[in-house]
Amino acid sequence: MPNASSETLDVVIAGGGVAGLAAALAITRLPGKPLSIALIDPAALPGAAASPAPSTWDLRVYAMAPKVLAWLAELGVAPLLDTSRTQPIAEMHVAAGAPPKGLLLSAYEVGQTELAVVMEEALLARALRTALQVGAKVRWIRGSVSALTQAEDEGVVEIHVDTDGAAQTLRTRLLLGADGKHSRVRDLAGIPFTRTPYGQTGVVAHFGSSRPHHAGAWQWFGADDVLALLPLPASADVRSAAQAHSGQAVSMVWSMPAEQAERWLADEAGHAALEAALAGRVRPAGFELTRVSALAGFELALAKVPQPAKGRVLLIGDAAHGVHPLAGQGLNLGLHGVMALHQALAERESFRDCGDPRVLARAVRAHAERVAGMQLLTDQLATLFHPTRPWGRWAAGAMNLLGYSHVLKSRLVRAALA
Repeated sequence: MPNASSETLDVVIAGGGVAGLAAALAITRLPGKPLSIALIDPAALPGAAASPAPSTWDLRVYAMAPKVLAWLAELGVAPLLDTSRTQPIAEMHVAAGAPPKGLLLSAYEVGQTELAVVMEEALLARALRTALQVGAKVRWIRGSVSALTQAEDEGVVEIHVDTDGAAQTLRTRLLLGADGKHSRVRDLAGIPFTRTPYGQTGVVAHFGSSRPHHAGAWQWFGADDVLALLPLPASADVRSAAQAHSGQAVSMVWSMPAEQAERWLADEAGHAALEAALAGRVRPAGFELTRVSALAGFELALAKVPQPAKGRVLLIGDAAHGVHPLAGQGLNLGLHGVMALHQALAERESFRDCGDPRVLARAVRAHAERVAGMQLLTDQLATLFHPTRPWGRWAAGAMNLLGYSHVLKSRLVRAALA
């Protein structure tokens, strides 16, 4: 039998990724009496993760939205980020077909300095862990949730945790499932979800660029693929691997049919074929790219969780939703969910505890419209230009015509900043 704890915690978080760490930090910053928090993760360790190697870059990079960054700054994360490893995006080039046609979305058009800031997942996770060391009392548990029971009459969730060589039972007022797209908490809580594969793979890698990116990002929509290049800060690995280049780097995210990705990722010959195809796509825009990292691929799917809260269990991050990466909004969407939870907890009535289902319902409602809107947008854009779509033939022309409308472009930019 697992060792049972007589203590009832306020919050238990399953998952030590960015969403789980951000939730833990946000809860420690709530006004009033501190809540007791435990964080469970197979790799959970107190303290900060190791610093990223100076000459390599995490393949998982994200374009962080200004509103999310402002919230993280309020939590004390901003001073802990190594700005030499972050890169603002000042403009976004979006095209259907060959450049130079397409849209140019600029932050300067609406009086802003940046549309987003590119950073590595490892960098953000390290900053969050460091922030949790400053005045925050979080119990770190290395393990995974193996079973849970909701005792409605007692207002608690009982959790069985498998740890290294032992098992234990925890009781908590609120259980947050931040354990990713294959969430164990979601399954154990019996929360329904649907997962619809796109039949695509997202292929990622970093490249040295012959052309300075000037803080610009690029995105090309094809009939059955989407190619994006995000700017990265200049780095030692780029300068050493591409001496003839500008010393600048870009991160590629290429969403393509799964069969094609499988061929290109299979071996060195496939890698060469991918790089040749990439060269043909980006050369009209003036890019010559040299790969300076490994290649990796991940399956793309639309995941919907109609009701991410059940009793005193709430899903956050990728456990609660999944979107196509073409808009680069997956992590931002997850952190917006944490922001909604943070606000609902801060504004709850004094007679309600942190896991009260009514409080969780408020957090879900506050986030639901954003989730539905982003899933609809990315799902439609993912296949917008496919020839089987009735509007596929004129969609590219319509996108290119938008480039001549200052009003419409300003609206798109403001939507991206929200």
